[in-house]
Amino acid sequence: MKTEDLKLIGQIGQALYASPEIAHTRSLETVAALSTLPELGDDESFEKVTQLLLVQAEREGLKATAHAIGNPFYRLSPLERVILAFLHSGQVSYSRLSRVLGQTVENIQTIAWQARLKVASSVEVQTKLKHPIGSGKLKHSCPEYLEDRPWSQKLLDDEMKSTELAFIQNHTLVCESCTRVLKQTRELYYAVEKLIPAGVLQGVQNPEALREMERQLTNVTRPTSFFHALQIFFNKPSTWLSVGAVIVLWILAVRY
Repeated sequence: MKTEDLKLIGQIGQALYASPEIAHTRSLETVAALSTLPELGDDESFEKVTQLLLVQAEREGLKATAHAIGNPFYRLSPLERVILAFLHSGQVSYSRLSRVLGQTVENIQTIAWQARLKVASSVEVQTKLKHPIGSGKLKHSCPEYLEDRPWSQKLLDDEMKSTELAFIQNHTLVCESCTRVLKQTRELYYAVEKLIPAGVLQGVQNPEALREMERQLTNVTRPTSFFHALQIFFNKPSTWLSVGAVIVLWILAVRY
């Protein structure tokens, strides 16, 4: 798997699990589970790992974020957290999110906007912001403002084509209503971003830690033989703890 995708997996884990240690463990466990599947390309491997992490976090529910529930980001659903983590990291497009999560591009935009509004409506933020509202007196040249996925969000997510971007830049020079919408969306956007933990946005910053994570992830492979499987099995500390417990129980049973 590509190094940049390994870094993203670390970020996804931290978006889904409030504890960095548990996030790292779940990432490794998920790659291990993926190793039982047929050989996959880099992109497909990344998509499968993301999907498996998301399903696991959804099953664990509130346990995944219990000790960080004071942060409104961790009060969002796992899907909402993953989408915001991807988008605010600036490394994943709507189209890639659509492929990874099995959602349409329009749904990705809608879920992202709803998630941002939820965070912005929290007691930690709401008194500081005005929610963007499209003008009721649109001029003929104004872009259509969709309340569930406004054009201003698309711009800030860097998803506009060059022609769209040029139009918006020129239009906001002369339109006070659209300038206000963009200003309020920008304020909301960055207020939400401030509440996303640094580890979610930046991932592993220490190059040595990243290389170690990559080594662990890429070394999780399928057994090539029965003896290789045994070697992997007995290399796990948890295996020896289990074996030790069985031996102790057997000794007690023999004695008594």
